[in-house]
Amino acid sequence: MVDFVNYLLSKAPGTIADLDNEVRISHSSGKVSVLWKNRGIPVPSDLDQLKDFYSSYLGASLFSSVFKICSISDNLKRGDVKVVFSIATLQQVILDERVRFPSDSIPFMTQAGIGYYALGPDGTIHEWDTEEAALTGRFDGLCQIVDEWAMAIEQP
Repeated sequence: MVDFVNYLLSKAPGTIADLDNEVRISHSSGKVSVLWKNRGIPVPSDLDQLKDFYSSYLGASLFSSVFKICSISDNLKRGDVKVVFSIATLQQVILDERVRFPSDSIPFMTQAGIGYYALGPDGTIHEWDTEEAALTGRFDGLCQIVDEWAMAIEQP
């Protein structure tokens, strides 16, 4: 995976603020992406296919929370407000909502108004649509999901 911040800027230009615990991108569209820096927390082996992302970042809120990539540690907060779930918290949400991902998949991301994403053991990312209550997509990687979203919002 290319450097994720540069990749996001290629999809939605903006300016970067490299802060102590996070990288904040103010996109020209007015949306904001925040990536919390990983300060040495090891990436769980079942997330190896996302290791490039998680080696650098604990989690992220992209494009003003359109996508939330869950944290490999604790819930990520801004003050007292929980901004991004931990993977453990998302796993409980998935159970409560009876989402059915293929076995051994690890839920790791949400998309506002769409649903959830889980990494399968083969590296495939599965999409669960909450409105249809079904698996509706398969992706080869995180960038493919963002690419599809970026193309969709460009449509007139």
